[in-house]
Amino acid sequence: MSAILDILLVGAGPANLSVLSYLDEAGILTSGDNIRLVEKRENASWHPGLALPTSTLQVSLLKDLAFLRNPASPYTFFNYLKEQKLLYQFMHLNTYYPSRNLFSDYLGWVASKLQDFISYNSEVYNLKRISSPQGKDILEVTLRNSAGETEVLKTRQLVLSQGHKPFIPEVLLTENQHVIHSSQLLNKVATQELSAEN
Repeated sequence: MSAILDILLVGAGPANLSVLSYLDEAGILTSGDNIRLVEKRENASWHPGLALPTSTLQVSLLKDLAFLRNPASPYTFFNYLKEQKLLYQFMHLNTYYPSRNLFSDYLGWVASKLQDFISYNSEVYNLKRISSPQGKDILEVTLRNSAGETEVLKTRQLVLSQGHKPFIPEVLLTENQHVIHSSQLLNKVATQELSAEN
């Protein structure tokens, strides 16, 4: 891509999906050439290691990607429920705290509506500031995909929302791996690296 992006968003979590959905509603997303979101994972799943069957959001669903800025937005959680034919079922649950799995599915639904502007398996590998003759610096961003191939983009603005890095205090790190971060829980159980017997 030789053109300079107006905005490059890094990370397909709630913050950047909210930005991208707002830009769409504002009529700014007219071409995939000027705005792009990159995500290092293969999809927009949200905290997949924490999506236990009974876990729920800790904040109200009214704090979705769009409701507070525009209750009539096509990107609200309520519109997702309506399109998925889940609205009446959810209404009878009598809660404002949906399951983490349902909210993650909602984020994937929003991402699918904006898929022309999202590149998955694209991790930011390097950033470099480039002086512009017009006096406004631009950023050169090197991306690397899962195959190790690189792509260089130039952007005027960069929005970072890459989430939290799991942290385990050094004193708890051991070779026998009895301590894990909660973000790894379901993956460790699925691969049988963690069980009640361990």
